[in-house]
Amino acid sequence: MIRLIACFIAILALPALYGQGGETFMRVLSNHVGNFGIDMVTPSVLFQRSDSSFMIFGRIREGADRYYPVYQQYDRKGGIMQSKDFNPGFSTLNYGHGSTFETSDGGIIHRGGTGWQGEQVIIKFDSKLNEQWRITADSTISSSRNLVENNNHLVSAFVRYTSSGSYETLLKISLDSGRIIQEKTLTEICPTCDTTFSATSNLTLRNGNFYFNVIEDGRGNPENYKYWFVKMDDSLKVLNNCFIPLKIGTEYSNPVKLYQANSLIFLYDSAKSSNQFSTANIVEDFTNFSVQKNVSYTNKHGKILANYFTIYDNNYTYLDYTICNTYEDTNQEFCATNLVQLDEKGKLIRSFPLNHKDSTGRYRYYNITNLQKTLEGGFVFTFRHPGGGTDAPWYLVVTDSNMLINSKPFWHKFYSGDTNKTIEISEDGQKFSVGVFPIPVDEKLNISFNKSLNASFELRDLNGLTLLIGQFENSVRLDVSNIPNGIYFLQIRGEGILETRKVIVSH
Repeated sequence: MIRLIACFIAILALPALYGQGGETFMRVLSNHVGNFGIDMVTPSVLFQRSDSSFMIFGRIREGADRYYPVYQQYDRKGGIMQSKDFNPGFSTLNYGHGSTFETSDGGIIHRGGTGWQGEQVIIKFDSKLNEQWRITADSTISSSRNLVENNNHLVSAFVRYTSSGSYETLLKISLDSGRIIQEKTLTEICPTCDTTFSATSNLTLRNGNFYFNVIEDGRGNPENYKYWFVKMDDSLKVLNNCFIPLKIGTEYSNPVKLYQANSLIFLYDSAKSSNQFSTANIVEDFTNFSVQKNVSYTNKHGKILANYFTIYDNNYTYLDYTICNTYEDTNQEFCATNLVQLDEKGKLIRSFPLNHKDSTGRYRYYNITNLQKTLEGGFVFTFRHPGGGTDAPWYLVVTDSNMLINSKPFWHKFYSGDTNKTIEISEDGQKFSVGVFPIPVDEKLNISFNKSLNASFELRDLNGLTLLIGQFENSVRLDVSNIPNGIYFLQIRGEGILETRKVIVSH
């Protein structure tokens, strides 16, 4: 009995790494008290700190076209911890936020500026938001698009301006001092790139290497566009690249590296028109572009829009995509947006709808920003509800791993219809019920589905060591009689379903 009580205490103390995502909530961002009274916050950057609190850097409107920057911090239950004006050290006229994140030492890197070729700044704060150093760029350099930390350095792309023109360059910056210690121009990475019009995007760090896209712009002529995907090591040496041929009238999303595999995936619309499937091309060899397979993530027709969010979590990659078409009765355009979870081979695990149909059968839209995974396994994002105009409030939303708040979708408060009809986490709309019993278990653990399904199971201990693994159809009984008493995690994976359950073994 004492051992069983200790097991339950341990469950309460564990972070929900394998659970449904911990606390869920939706909170209005409108309680900032600044120089002009209570104002509404428009979020620009959101990230979760290592203590599980959420930081939002945003802005407050001052007059018709002026804004000043603010930051807010919320605890894991949505309670406000602080909400303060933010002083970048120069004019706040049209100040915008850029890449902001927590560093490995618990500090915060923030970059922003007042527009293209305007005043720019990168600031390093300690864990209590005390400034440690800053880089204030002059008129010869622009702000970075996004900053990436690796081995106590920051790496990012900047644009330098000279009397003869401009060129893009990668900079490596010391995290301790803010000193620029290495610079590499885009022409050193891509010798055929035009120095004025070509540009990089989507710099990311995976497995110790940098990956990013290079658009080789042929001075505005689409026929001369080239799309490169580049792999570099920590010394900014090019290790590999692939050339993706663009076609006139084709819209591509940004290529994304799948989590573990040496492959790329991207979505494309082959004609920028209706009646096209959303598909994914996978490139197995960076040095030679070749389509290995086409993967359909939906049975809906329509033109596809490029993805905005890329999330890496455990062994999975998350991408969003939008399919647009027109209503037959009105010929008005509508768009359906989904977030798909892919395994290391690009196979669809499940799909989360990011908008829905209302009671009239029309799609409702939401302005969703900053979508990412939480440390607890759920999702966090900011959004503004439809129909509210420019003065509608923004919300901070934290969901469980099924993108639900208290078993309901985030948009349930804006829709009075039957929300159960629109909660679909599998692409074909089938809803699976998984039974895992008994808990606690002594000898035999049962797993069963309410529908016919081929699946796999994996039982792990708290250190991630796999104790049992196998395949089954519809149901299976696992022998745990030889497994020591304690807490374990059971992962169940099948077509359109992925669940992890806590299992208590008590003999």
